Amino acid sequence: MDKEELQPASEGAAHALFPAAYFASRQIPVWLLYFSTLMSSENAIRSGLRHPAVFGPQAKVPFTAHEMHRALRAESLAQRDEPLCTLPQQEWSTAHCEGVDDTINVNEIVQHVIRTLAESRADLSEILSRAAYHAQGWLTAFIEANDDKHLLAILPHVQSLASHAGRLGIATDTLAIMWGNLAGTYVMRGKLDDARQAFENELEYLLARKEPAPVLELKTRSQLADVLRNTGEASAVWLPHLQRARDLAFQLADSRPDDASVAVANCLTVLRSHTGHGTPEPEVQALAADFDSLSQRMPTTPAARIQREINRIDDALTAELITDEEVEQCCRTLLKDDGLRGPQRLQLRGFLTEALVYQNRWNDALEPLQSIHAYSVERPLHPQVIARTLHDVGLRVGLSVASGVPECRAALMVLVGEADAPPAPESHQVLSILVSIASRMTVEQLSLQAGVTCMPFKMQTLRLLEAVRAGEHAAIREIYDGLDGLDKATLDRDNEIGWKRLSQAVIASAVSMTLRGV
Repeated sequence: MDKEELQPASEGAAHALFPAAYFASRQIPVWLLYFSTLMSSENAIRSGLRHPAVFGPQAKVPFTAHEMHRALRAESLAQRDEPLCTLPQQEWSTAHCEGVDDTINVNEIVQHVIRTLAESRADLSEILSRAAYHAQGWLTAFIEANDDKHLLAILPHVQSLASHAGRLGIATDTLAIMWGNLAGTYVMRGKLDDARQAFENELEYLLARKEPAPVLELKTRSQLADVLRNTGEASAVWLPHLQRARDLAFQLADSRPDDASVAVANCLTVLRSHTGHGTPEPEVQALAADFDSLSQRMPTTPAARIQREINRIDDALTAELITDEEVEQCCRTLLKDDGLRGPQRLQLRGFLTEALVYQNRWNDALEPLQSIHAYSVERPLHPQVIARTLHDVGLRVGLSVASGVPECRAALMVLVGEADAPPAPESHQVLSILVSIASRMTVEQLSLQAGVTCMPFKMQTLRLLEAVRAGEHAAIREIYDGLDGLDKATLDRDNEIGWKRLSQAVIASAVSMTLRGV
């Protein structure tokens, strides 16, 4: 412990007010505040502390978290607050332990007064760094445990620390790592502009550091490149980050092979996503070849193996390299892997749904799609992954359902000279779930994935199709009017011919039904 030995709880509570002043005012975890008060990052690392940490009753400590909590409340400096999470114990994640959910709140005026006092102290940087170390430790633990509820509950505290550190111009190694973890969380929430700023803050600090930090720089550049690409930046903006990442990966291939392996897999994913939409630039092709070569030298870590398998399935679906039945089996096998991260599991469920709808197995497709729907209702995370599923599954479902609607079928026959066989009625339920998922997403969330274009227009087309199929005239007029002004410029590209034909057929049917009043 770092404070004077055996200090009374009241003095410990006074010390606790300093980190508490830089957290969000509500739902401050008692144990997070306790460790932010007592234990430096050096001592935490030395002791092997794993977050989120809770001391047992036998621990030899100057005062307990309960005593600190009681002292804060006795002085009217804090109040008991709602728990972080109220899940029943059988639903707890591996990072969820007894006591983690206990929280307090601190009045914002009290926080302001304490910050005024703290910002004249020489150890302010240490106060913020210590709090940041423990807060980002909690955040990382919940990310790794796929514990989204706790992740979202702890996020405001990490954001608050980052905001105050930025305001004060304080930068340390610990705060830089926190910026990176915060950026990753922003990506999970689809807030790519915020993610870009956080990654750039981290990278700026790393490049100004006296001693290089190649492992952190490698991780940061590979993730920043993906964010820049998905925010619409030209390859000239994000490609230099991947080129530097390649050089760092070569440098670390022998000394830090596991770290290098994960970063190489991520860089290949970025390049694959880019090259999947048109002919890549020569420098992109050369870079992809370098990363492919590197990946052959890298050890096959569990994380890298999973990402390679997901990439292989994605390639198979895009280029029809294997049958839909084989894609289905690959997805079902990989979904049994406990090492999957949250977005990977969502992505695989989307791939599985796609493989099943292409087999016209509508009832079987309902289960993975309903699980995606349930996730979208419960958690505001990974919208770009969900949008990709809506796009790829939506086209197949839309064309199938349209083939069973007389007006749409007639329009498709005029446009392309053919239409699919009318689908089973269960396809209508699949369409309804897709429309329901899309209705919960904002225009910005639908448009997060680079290369997945005109999503608001495409999802509005599916809504219109559902209304046309049901013969709901008022809804048809409302949804049709909503198409006005939505971007559809890229539908003239060769790889968008399916969506173009679907939208033309659905719109023609809607106009015809409206004019005829049937």
